[in-house]
Amino acid sequence: MNNKLQWKVVHKNGFEKEEDFLETILLDNGVPLEDIKDFLRPSKKNINDPLLMLNMDKAVEMVHTHLSNNDKILVRVDCDVDGYTSSSALIQFLQTIKPGIQIDYILNYEKKHGLSYDEISIHNRDEYGLIIIPDASMTCKDAKLIRANFSADILVLDHHIVETEFLDTATNNWVLREDAKKIYKDDPSRIKPDTYTNYCLAVNCTDGTYPNNTLSGAGVVQKFIEAYINTYDTIEDIPSGLDEEYLDLISLGINSDSMDLRNLESRYYVIEGMKERNYKNEFLNELVIKNKDDMPYGRYILSMSWVIAPKINGLIRYGKPDEQLNGFRAMLGIQENVEYQPRRKSKNDPLPPLEIHSLQKTMARVCANVKSRQDNEVRKFVKELEEKINEEHLDTNSIIFVDGTKVLTKGTVSGLVANKLTAMYFRPVVLMREKDSTEFGGSMRGYDKGNISDTKSFLEECGVTVAGHSNAAGISFKKSELNNIINKCNELMPVDQLCTIHTCDWEIPAKKLKRDYVVEVAENYGVFCSTVPEPVF
Repeated sequence: MNNKLQWKVVHKNGFEKEEDFLETILLDNGVPLEDIKDFLRPSKKNINDPLLMLNMDKAVEMVHTHLSNNDKILVRVDCDVDGYTSSSALIQFLQTIKPGIQIDYILNYEKKHGLSYDEISIHNRDEYGLIIIPDASMTCKDAKLIRANFSADILVLDHHIVETEFLDTATNNWVLREDAKKIYKDDPSRIKPDTYTNYCLAVNCTDGTYPNNTLSGAGVVQKFIEAYINTYDTIEDIPSGLDEEYLDLISLGINSDSMDLRNLESRYYVIEGMKERNYKNEFLNELVIKNKDDMPYGRYILSMSWVIAPKINGLIRYGKPDEQLNGFRAMLGIQENVEYQPRRKSKNDPLPPLEIHSLQKTMARVCANVKSRQDNEVRKFVKELEEKINEEHLDTNSIIFVDGTKVLTKGTVSGLVANKLTAMYFRPVVLMREKDSTEFGGSMRGYDKGNISDTKSFLEECGVTVAGHSNAAGISFKKSELNNIINKCNELMPVDQLCTIHTCDWEIPAKKLKRDYVVEVAENYGVFCSTVPEPVF
């Protein structure tokens, strides 16, 4: 275990003179001076024209055509909070503007992102006119199969950077990036780069043209809703205020994905969705009531991201299929009564009275129960993997690679387990699981207090295929390459150079720290977020 510790003062401002304390904190965290007023009170003037997003006009026209034709629609619900909120908002919007339209949806119970051909292969070629994938996409392999075997148009509403994939034309197999590099070196004609966007209509805020790349999937859905209303409001009877009807869902989706809320548009949607007038979703309302003891200041950025989002995420990642399904139905606003037995039967009370609860109240309670089950199981997995790491001396490497295939009976918690291990061993962790006899898949998590700032780029340089964010992503590589990858990691970052960097934001002599400074920070608890964290002195 690494015992090297360093202190790092991030900001050099010593508060030597009279100044606006909160303003200085925001400036030092990258909020431009000219944006501070809007950062504290974002408004509609901070949002962008949705039609600036590449293909948004085509997406609106495509959906409108299928609604006009009463075509059956399929929505693929991604398996995280952003996926649930974006799909829920989209489905409710479509059903409101076109009552009676038939919309089916697919949930994935194994934490597999994106639509696969296997998931829809049971359906007839012409059953659906339109397939929509919010907050996710497809692999090229699946996209080509779906395009070849289904007549439906495919619309992706996403925010993840589009990854290039590689087809070995000699074998007709899709290969990992590192394998593609080796093949290309010997025979460039064998490798064909491709992306799923060649087989569908993709709308993505990271398209290089839209001025805000920090929208989550829910944010892109919100822009679609705005674009549709702006385009067809004059010729259709669209209910007034529908562009704000789902802001509580949109807010949670953006917040749960830890988007950069220094961007004023993203910040506007998050703040606006937490205002009381936008408490529209009954399921979210019941969750807040259920967890009110952990939210003494109500809904604000950190309470929603640290209390509410994990409860839903626990349900999605660890709930039984029927629990996950009913959780999504509750978010959709399905009205259904559920019998609840608040007290167990006993000798003195053999027939305790039943209570009738709404589906939303029921699922808020189920969320708490599932999260408790998940926490217990994660602790068990962490303990077993800790023993494995210590027995095999895996912590002698700069990045811990541990095979969890035989330990993780529930792969949907691999990210949570990896997070716990990074905190224990003060370095990034790659938690592997066998994909097949030749390849590892799994999750990686970076260590935000360490000296590898972008674990994704670091691992890619060492030969790992990584898909996701800089410090939280999925991984894959050939089993035969494991030792080479570990050696390369140790070469680029020798283990004896690892250190834990405890950061504090400012260093202020006690005699200069005024009471008003502390009070100003405390009173503005609702301002802080993942990219402008609560200050540490």
